[in-house]
Amino acid sequence: MKTFKTFFLILSWIFLSMLSAYSQDLSQFVPIAHYTLINTSTDSLGNYDTIQLENAPFQGLDGVYSNGIYPGNDTSGCTIRTPNIDGFDYSKFAFSLEFKRDIGFKDKPVIVAGALWRYLGARISPHDTTIQLIYNGSHTSPTGSISTEPNTWYRLTVIYQDSTGYLYLDDNLVDSIQFVIKSKEKDKVFLNIHGGYGRTFKGNWRNLIIYKAGTSATGELNDLSGHFDIYPNPNSGIFTVKSKENNSGRYLVQLIDLQGKIVFSKKITNLSSGNRIDAKGLNTGIYLLKITDENEKSYSKKIIINR
Repeated sequence: MKTFKTFFLILSWIFLSMLSAYSQDLSQFVPIAHYTLINTSTDSLGNYDTIQLENAPFQGLDGVYSNGIYPGNDTSGCTIRTPNIDGFDYSKFAFSLEFKRDIGFKDKPVIVAGALWRYLGARISPHDTTIQLIYNGSHTSPTGSISTEPNTWYRLTVIYQDSTGYLYLDDNLVDSIQFVIKSKEKDKVFLNIHGGYGRTFKGNWRNLIIYKAGTSATGELNDLSGHFDIYPNPNSGIFTVKSKENNSGRYLVQLIDLQGKIVFSKKITNLSSGNRIDAKGLNTGIYLLKITDENEKSYSKKIIINR
């Protein structure tokens, strides 16, 4: 059984590596608003007002629930809407969201940027379960390449740069199209409603993040391979972190699961001679190892724990 688990995890690792050329790159962006929606409507970064939640109840770790009813036709309709996020420029920005759709969910938006003019976003096709990119009140044709399943969490990311919109699902490129955004400065809101279609998302939202162009020590994650040795990898939860540079400063070492939850955190020093990390209490799986130095610059790498 252990051999099978190892084989499966190695295959998963290879598959993730093969997809890297098609994966999203947020290294040129900085988060300016983050609504976890885990029992709170506040922006965890403290930059913006609370997100509007009407008939959108909290559901613990499942974020908030959108009932699929359009509020323009029914008072029981659901509205999830951010305040005006004015910290980004239309020429280059991004947003991401974790979502879980209900059974029978078709021909509805997942997320829309812009209430007056739907200039960017994503929707589920009316013909099948593939996801489409919304742009300037229209949408791309379904590619049929990546479908969504009900009651399954996905991470959706939309990037706009170089007059091109890119749609990613779990880091995999779904679609892209060249266009110039047509909108107004005061319409930088993100919501679960497409007013043009009169449709509302049906399912769960959590971890809505909006990004502006730029980099910062806290917002940028660099590949740690050029700075640290991690061995062994895969491992049983016990591994060594060693700096390739002669640096005896203090570091914060964290492990983050595939749901984005920090499951291990430890402050360590003297990485130049190697430091043993004991995380053997974690389950078998793929984790993101994040190392942050004293200057708040962060490095990351995927590791496999196989118990």
